Amino acid sequence: MSRTKATFKFSPTVDAQRKRMKRLPELYTGAMFGLRKMDAVNVIKTFQDGIKMNSLGMKPLADSTKKAKKSQGLKKPETPLYGMGLELDKHTYINMLKISRLQYGWKVFVSKAKHWKSKLNLYSLFLVHEYGRVIWQPKRKVMFRIPPRPAFLKSYLNVMEKIKRDKRETSKQVKQAITDYMKDSNDKWFKKQYVKTRSGKKYENDN
Repeated sequence: MSRTKATFKFSPTVDAQRKRMKRLPELYTGAMFGLRKMDAVNVIKTFQDGIKMNSLGMKPLADSTKKAKKSQGLKKPETPLYGMGLELDKHTYINMLKISRLQYGWKVFVSKAKHWKSKLNLYSLFLVHEYGRVIWQPKRKVMFRIPPRPAFLKSYLNVMEKIKRDKRETSKQVKQAITDYMKDSNDKWFKKQYVKTRSGKKYENDN
């Protein structure tokens, strides 16, 4: 009596789940890239809004500095680091931050552009204002002190604190998104995060 060799096939449901599982790393990576890009963009927006609204706790300007800025026709002469504001694209201090893609995320960096007025490299100004500087003025034979106004550091810390607070909620969303996708191929959450990789384009160029 011959034995009939048994054959086993995965059910359509199991086979579909195997295919979804194979695609999951791609969806997850795309979603995380979108979330990390928005974190980088948020550092820049926090920096810009903080300077514009003077909400980062920067040391006030001296009265003589305010008077000089006012005589130049600047809109916010009393606001530290604002200068010409958002009007001159990347040539102002408030517009100097850009983002660049890395292998596993994004970085925020200072533009290579030169300042609209002083023509100094914006990175040099960044170091002066973030850490402070004492400058010797030979004509007047006096030392001029620029106090530190770490707007970037404070903006970065504010965003990192927000990420820390939101981490638990994001983890819940990721877990639920994976469950929904494995159950019925619902990938809306992943696509929504991936779309964020296409946003913030104006912060990517440094030409």
